[in-house]
Amino acid sequence: MPLTLVPGGEEPFLAPGLQWQICDGAGQVVGSAGRLARSTATALDLDHVASLLEVDLGRLDLTPAPVRYAPFSRFPAVKRDLSLLVPGQVTYAQLAEVVRAGGGDLLESLELFDIYEGKGVPAGHSAYGIRLKFRSATGSLEGKTVDRALASITTALSERLDVQPRT
Repeated sequence: MPLTLVPGGEEPFLAPGLQWQICDGAGQVVGSAGRLARSTATALDLDHVASLLEVDLGRLDLTPAPVRYAPFSRFPAVKRDLSLLVPGQVTYAQLAEVVRAGGGDLLESLELFDIYEGKGVPAGHSAYGIRLKFRSATGSLEGKTVDRALASITTALSERLDVQPRT
């Protein structure tokens, strides 16, 4: 089950504004993380900035997922970079979910390599740079096939999250 960080929390031993709640996939709080409050660091005789992560492992399902073997593809990957204009309320997790669904079986990996806010980017938006790697297990990919997958991804991003390609 994936864990997420949610800004906020009221732990007295953590600095206000520099702490997060750790939530499980169902949204239940299972821990906290953040920078130690100055008073806590002093009480522990620490002379440097320290952070803390606390997770109640008893509240997590730690059963390992079954591992399925899949042979490596002998065919080359095709990499494409996309620059996207992302509204401020959209999280990377939401974006990645839509990209994976839109990319289908050919999308092997997705990597966020840049986030930019500033000149040339409208207020309330960020420019994300993502790298996509496509590969087929049955043959070399043609440019048209990858272009169709990219079109599917950008259409899904636009319709579901109002994310637009950045030119």
